[in-house]
Amino acid sequence: MDRYLLASGDTGFYLLNGTHVRGTSFSAPRISGAAALLKSKFPNLSGASVSDILLLTADKDIDDNGLDDFTSVSPIYGRGELDLSAALSPVGNLTP
Repeated sequence: MDRYLLASGDTGFYLLNGTHVRGTSFSAPRISGAAALLKSKFPNLSGASVSDILLLTADKDIDDNGLDDFTSVSPIYGRGELDLSAALSPVGNLTP
């Protein structure tokens, strides 16, 4: 759970029978895409650094009520929900 990150698996699509199309198959590419964007913006980062940044900038306010739902790590949500804006807004030194 220390290395897990939550991302939306919602696609906004429905099958003809009304079944909502969603799941981990749609959330995993969002995490990968976020890593690619971060690496593209900061090419000097290692893969491990990209991973750490995504995990450390995760949003812990899962229900969006303005309060963190947990501290550190959750057994359900891992480090929290992907927050690409926070990940792309560096604080401090980005050199290894």
